[in-house]
Amino acid sequence: MKKILHFLFVFSLSVSSLLAQDKLSVLFVHDSNYNPDRADVLKSAITTAGYTYSNFDAVAAGTTPNEELLSEHELVIWYAGDDQTAHFWNGNDTDNEALKSYLDNGGMLWLQSKNFLFERYAVDDVFTTGDFVFDYLGITKYAIRTPSSGDVTIGIPQFDLVTANNFTSTVD
Repeated sequence: MKKILHFLFVFSLSVSSLLAQDKLSVLFVHDSNYNPDRADVLKSAITTAGYTYSNFDAVAAGTTPNEELLSEHELVIWYAGDDQTAHFWNGNDTDNEALKSYLDNGGMLWLQSKNFLFERYAVDDVFTTGDFVFDYLGITKYAIRTPSSGDVTIGIPQFDLVTANNFTSTVD
């Protein structure tokens, strides 16, 4: 699975680099103590694709990047892992206002996590216009939890995407 993830990530970044005049300015937000090898795979893929990146360790900092740091980068790759302790929701189940502002001003986000919804929402929650998850991530419904969230009998991650969206989504 790591090799497939690495290949897809490198391929995606390589294609985008061919399309772009300049290299993207990338911020990698490491926001999980769970499975640090996966974060290393993502970092390696960024470098292999020919990009450099700034690293922000949200776990060590105990917070998320501020609006100023985010705005210095064109792409934010946010690894929130699988441990339900990431800072994506600011540690208090609220929208990340700095991230919203960054995205509103043309920033791009690649969020990689299995349980970022589990930290804040319940299965079967529905999202509509005005909800961060709907407006910025393109998700309309949180339908099923992953096995690491305690749902070992069905454990299939599922996001129902906003109709006619311009979002791309993958689930690993």
